[in-house]
Amino acid sequence: PLSKLFVDEIQPKTTGNTSITGVTNAPAFEAYISATVENITDNTFVKMPANTEIFDSNNKYDNSNYRFTPTVAGKYFVYAGAIPRSESNFDILISELHIYKNGSSYRSTMMRPTNANNGNEITVFVQAIMDLDADDYVEIYATCNTTSNAQWKFQERAKSNYFGAYKIIGV
Repeated sequence: PLSKLFVDEIQPKTTGNTSITGVTNAPAFEAYISATVENITDNTFVKMPANTEIFDSNNKYDNSNYRFTPTVAGKYFVYAGAIPRSESNFDILISELHIYKNGSSYRSTMMRPTNANNGNEITVFVQAIMDLDADDYVEIYATCNTTSNAQWKFQERAKSNYFGAYKIIGV
């Protein structure tokens, strides 16, 4: 027969406080673009300049070159979101967001407007679970292609252009 198990009877392994020993999902960070970045050439890949850190547990994100180098091998959840916006009106053909590992595209997403008038901004997201060695580095790149060869920008709204990563535990 099954017996009842009450949650207050489960005791985690502790070190004299309430933390579980040996468990951490660091290094971890999240950063965002603090202001709109304008005048980017049409259909050109540029590194997303996420210059403001929300947190950086182990100082592994460099907000001067916008690069995450974990220095601890493991599996990482890497994610980013951006709002590429055309400097012209409603002429975006496609927007792309890429995770780069060691200088090469690892994973990408692209968005195309579905209406006949195209769009003037598109929100794009990308994420991946990645095996990273101690010396690997990760960056985010984006592009926006318009019908009029217009310049584009990272449109900032409430930390909407962001880049983050954290080590996954238990895998």
